[in-house]
Amino acid sequence: MAPKKPGSKGKDARSPSPADGPRENVKAYFDIAADKVELGRIEFDLLMDTCPKTAENFKVLCTGPPPPEKGSKVKPVITNVYRGSTFHRVTDFMIQGGDISPKPDGKGQESMYGPAFDDENFIIPHDQPGILSMANSGPNTNGSQFIITTTKAPWLDGRLVAFGRVSSGLDIVMKLQELLLEGANPETGKPAVRAVVTDCGVLPTVMM
Repeated sequence: MAPKKPGSKGKDARSPSPADGPRENVKAYFDIAADKVELGRIEFDLLMDTCPKTAENFKVLCTGPPPPEKGSKVKPVITNVYRGSTFHRVTDFMIQGGDISPKPDGKGQESMYGPAFDDENFIIPHDQPGILSMANSGPNTNGSQFIITTTKAPWLDGRLVAFGRVSSGLDIVMKLQELLLEGANPETGKPAVRAVVTDCGVLPTVMM
């Protein structure tokens, strides 16, 4: 669902705003295995100060929603997280994952705000490998799917919302792309290798 090289709007929950005060960036992680062989850990800086709404969605999809307040009958919007999900598409400039639907087919989307939410901003450019960005099927269709760039991809600027960067494990990203490209369908980008997020979460903030 990410755009190729050049050549239903969701119902939003309340998003963080500047009135909430400055947001502290969060470090999230994926542990990755390909065909049951552990590759290692990828760590991300989620840029809460620039894209708080989009970064918060990714964070919650790594950890699961917070437990409901005592006596609350409100059910969480999301029921799944990234743990156990796969990378279902690869190109020469990115890897794509995040279909957390019960029967993933590469088209499923789910977010903490509902089926889809609006583009937050396009401040962060796709100017280097390791940019973490939302995948979509057009304007204002963000959910759970994401891409990680493996090269500069300026044609994605203004089209996909970037909200984080790989802070550690870029070598794992590049190795994963290499494995996924082996035998991948050249038309759809569907890999022959099954690459899975075996664990995910948020790392504690280190106080300096």
